[in-house]
Amino acid sequence: MNKYQFYGWEKATIKDNNGLTPIDYYDLLTNIWCKDTCAPRMRKDWSKDNKTLGQCSITAFLMQDIYGGKVYGILNDDQSYHCFNKIGDIVFDLTSEQFNGKLLDYNDCCEQFREIHFAKEEKKNRYEYLKKELIKAVNQFIKEKYRVNPVNIYKRRKNNYNLTGEDIDLLKDNRHKKEKVSICDIHEDGA
Repeated sequence: MNKYQFYGWEKATIKDNNGLTPIDYYDLLTNIWCKDTCAPRMRKDWSKDNKTLGQCSITAFLMQDIYGGKVYGILNDDQSYHCFNKIGDIVFDLTSEQFNGKLLDYNDCCEQFREIHFAKEEKKNRYEYLKKELIKAVNQFIKEKYRVNPVNIYKRRKNNYNLTGEDIDLLKDNRHKKEKVSICDIHEDGA
C-alpha cells in the first residue's frame, strides 16, 4: 500500500457501496482539484505541488455526501475554519497536506454545516463543480473496473454516489458481455 500524507489515511479504510475508500477518493480528487476549485482568497498561492490548498470545505462536504458522518472545523489564525471529516470513530482530512506537515489539533472542534458554508454562492458553485467532476471520475473508475458503461448511474439515483448490492451484481454479471449496461435498466421506479 502507498503511504499517503493526509491526516488519518491509515484508518481511512471505510468503503462506500462502490467499494471505494477515502484513499480512493483522494486519488481521484488529486486529478480534479485545481485553481478554480481553490478558495478565491488562496488562489494566488495554489499550485500543482499544493493541490489541496483551499479545497477543504467543498471536499469535506463531498465526503459527507458519500460516507455520512459529520464535518468539523479547526479554527485558523485568520478566524476561518479548516474542515475535515469524522465518520464514527474514524477521522480523516483529505486536504491536510496544504499545511506542509504542520500538526493540527483534530480534538474538540466545532461542527460545520453546509447551509452556512454554501451561503457563499462562489463556494456552492465550487462544490457543485467538484461534485460533477468527481461523479465523472467515479463513473470512469466503475467503467474500467467492471468493463461496463454505467450510463447516468448517479443522475438516475438522484446524485447518490452509492450503488446497491443488486447494482454491483448486475455490473459483475455483465462485465464479460459486449452490451452496455446501465443502472437505469435496473431502477425503473426512478430510485
